[in-house]
Amino acid sequence: MSSPGKISLLRDTDGDSTADVDDIIATNWPPTDVPTGGTDAMGVTLDREGNIYFGLLTADYSNPFRIKDGVSHNNLNSVRRRIQKLSRDGKKMETIATGIRVPYTLAFNRHGDLFMTDQEGATWCPGGNTLDELSHIIPGRNYGFPPRNEKWLPNLVSEEPVVAFGPQHQSTCGLVFNEPEALGGINPGRKVFGPASWEGDALVAGEGRGKIWRVRMVKTANGYTGEKFLIARLAMLTMDVAISPRGELYVSVTVASRTGARGRAARGRFSKSPTPTTNLRNRSKRGASGKRATLATRVPQRCAWHLIAP
Repeated sequence: MSSPGKISLLRDTDGDSTADVDDIIATNWPPTDVPTGGTDAMGVTLDREGNIYFGLLTADYSNPFRIKDGVSHNNLNSVRRRIQKLSRDGKKMETIATGIRVPYTLAFNRHGDLFMTDQEGATWCPGGNTLDELSHIIPGRNYGFPPRNEKWLPNLVSEEPVVAFGPQHQSTCGLVFNEPEALGGINPGRKVFGPASWEGDALVAGEGRGKIWRVRMVKTANGYTGEKFLIARLAMLTMDVAISPRGELYVSVTVASRTGARGRAARGRFSKSPTPTTNLRNRSKRGASGKRATLATRVPQRCAWHLIAP
């Protein structure tokens, strides 16, 4: 689990189904230059061998070259803005990729290839992650934040994303691969969400506009290429997505709506969608705040989105 300043292994030592030991397995990286609301290490995931991967937020999302008094204090050797790999035994840490801004989610597909959602930075830095991204992480490559600059980074070569999400401020967050069995057999027999033709696609949540996309990708000799399809837009902010063993799509949302309305502070809901069809419906349900939150998606005639209290 990631949290400010550390990656932890939570263990239940007394068998009561509640974690009682917090083993810190990675820590001691430099703090960010600016407050980030508790965001620091992100996107923890495992490969087939049990090695741990995670990302570290950029030091200053609004000033990526870290310019002060006309001088850049950018440290190319800093562990920030990187994807890190920690060996299964916890003895070896190595950098996999650089040039990362906000590595919200890391996920492997069934072919063992690593992908990341990253968020745009052009609002503060022209050319720096112009749009939100879904990127294929290739060891040793750079992913463009901060971008090439004739004065500060004249020799930078960076990778293009597999898919970019526009216009600006989509805030790509959650990512899950729509595969019948999760990597390593964690969920053997898990069904695919949606039509059979959606198998293997990536499902991506965009917090800023309450969207969920399906991304079809094809691996070529020169890397992955992809195309995105919007499959749902919610009245609340979509943070993460997961697929149940029965092939249902679960969506984690915040109470805050895209119009700025809020319910109880720091509380959320989970929304569940069965396999979609081409019918678009809206359903409203009164939340704990007494206000109505509308959810819209493609659903079968007999089903609608459901709110499940935390």
